[in-house]
Formats: sequence, structure tokens, C-alpha cells
Amino acid sequence: MSVPTWENHYINGKWVPSTTPGKYLEVTDSNTGQVCARVPAGSKADAQKAIEAARAAFDGWAQCPLEERKAAMKRVLEIWQTKKAKAIEWLQKELGCTAAFAKNVQANMVDLHFATSLALIDTVSFEEKMAMGTLVVKEPVGVVGCITPWNYPLNQIAAKVCPAMLVGCTVVLKPSEATPICAYLLAEAIDEAGVPAGVFNMVMGDGPGCGEAIAEHPDVDLVSFTGSTRAGR
Repeated sequence: MSVPTWENHYINGKWVPSTTPGKYLEVTDSNTGQVCARVPAGSKADAQKAIEAARAAFDGWAQCPLEERKAAMKRVLEIWQTKKAKAIEWLQKELGCTAAFAKNVQANMVDLHFATSLALIDTVSFEEKMAMGTLVVKEPVGVVGCITPWNYPLNQIAAKVCPAMLVGCTVVLKPSEATPICAYLLAEAIDEAGVPAGVFNMVMGDGPGCGEAIAEHPDVDLVSFTGSTRAGR
């Protein structure tokens, strides 16, 4: 039986081939111990392309009215509902959780974080005049690198990328190579929602291949990393 294989990263609004054709990371089915999928073993060059796209998109997205950014995130959430069934299937394979936990918890983490962010964004004061007359202005920080772990994959991804995009940041995501397929499904929802090119980018790869390039790049203004000490090193 052939192994499902993903060939592309998501960069600048397009599905683009890896700079390392023929090199893959294998995803293990936690139920059988067999390989159930393959994804690109991305490189620093792939991460560089994603970072460049995010940097180029930042000014336009940051200046986009909040109502338009909210509408985009609402579209992502709506389209995600059509991806859930497949996400539940893959979470049982790549993550190894039960069908009930995949359906009732893991797959709903996107709903939780997107809906919560959308509900709370209007309570944020982006400009606030202080008692002594000082004006405090909150601005998007810039390009955000998001590096996420395997154990609650959609939870960590949604908790990082939605708030960042909603306030006007652009994103480069490197999900865990152990649970990458659910990340592909969310990236599909973002693409189909028409989020402007470069606002969200995703590269597949391991820590030395892609994660390190994101963490050390001068054009990445903030890194949100969740993982073990070993992975961080």
C-alpha cells in the first residue's frame, strides 16, 4: 500500500515544493507503529522563503482594518468545520488519541481559540491615554515564528496563530514533524478562507532544519515556542 505523501509547504499564499525534493520525514501511526504519511523534510532555505513572505505582507496586514481581519478569522473558523472529520481521523493516527478524545477535545481546539480571540479582541484598547496625558499605543510586533509540539497540536497552533494574525502580525508556523497532517488541514482552511498571501506561512521540517532558522532569523520579531528543553536546544 502506498504511503500518503505531502510534497509542499505553504508559502506566500501558495502550496510550493520543498527545496529538498525527495527528502521526507515519516509520520508514524501510533496504533500500528507503521509509517502512515510522509511530509517534506524542509530546509533553512524553505524557512527563509516563508520569513521573506511574512515580512513582505506585514505592513499591509497591520494596516488592514480590524473588522477585515476579524472577518478573515471567522471565515477560517467556518471552513475548519469542513475539515474536522478528516482531522479526527488523522489525530487518531499521528497523535494516537482515542476517537472520542479526538472528536470531543483535540479537533475542537481550533474552535476554542479562534472563537475566544474573536470574542475578546474588541475589549482590547489599542490606544489609551494615561492620567498624565501620555498616549500608549499597542501595535502588532511584526513577523511571529510559531514552533509547536506534538501532544496538543491543534491547540498550540490555534493558540498562537489566530491571536497573532488577528492583531495584525504575520506568521511562520513550523508544526511538530510528529503530528503534521492536522496542521496541513488547518492551513488548507486558512488558504480557502482567502487570508492574504504571506500573512500565514507554514514550513514542514525538524528543529535543526527549519526551527533553528526561524528562531535565529533577524526578520522574525517574536518567537512563540512550546516544547521540551531538548527540542528547544
